[in-house]
Amino acid sequence: MTLDDLARSVELSKSALSQIESGKIDPSLDTLRRLAQGLKITLASLFETRTAVDNRVVRRNQRKVFHIPRNHLRYELLSPDLVGKRVEFLRVEFDRESGERPQPYTHEGEEYGIVIRGRVEVFVDGATYVLGPGDSIFFHAMAPHYVHNAGRTSAVTIWAISPPNY
Repeated sequence: MTLDDLARSVELSKSALSQIESGKIDPSLDTLRRLAQGLKITLASLFETRTAVDNRVVRRNQRKVFHIPRNHLRYELLSPDLVGKRVEFLRVEFDRESGERPQPYTHEGEEYGIVIRGRVEVFVDGATYVLGPGDSIFFHAMAPHYVHNAGRTSAVTIWAISPPNY
């Protein structure tokens, strides 16, 4: 795939791709999703490295973390990596200032989420659900969806996404 091909497939300029690659601009979560889709890889794989085959335990301070300041999100991979995995297992923290509601998006598979702390708004296929601690949700990911902080404090959720999000 050429840079022109990628730029066309993700609807970005070659200049924007170059600035993202060099760290001069901070891409939005939507842009990162489009890049992952264009490259036919998982979103999380943009941030991961391969781990030892026998590594089964992930200590709190050893999680792979990707923070997207522009979207006020912090993702922590709860498995050692996504290499050969059929489920993406994540802890997602939404900053208190979660900014604008994201654009709904779709992908293959299913999502399962539970709120650990705070309140989140989950939009799925035209319906909005406000969830608090202990509440959980399931949906088919081909339905347009997004998750957004619905409270005045940070929110923490756990998600299982199958297959890993592309």
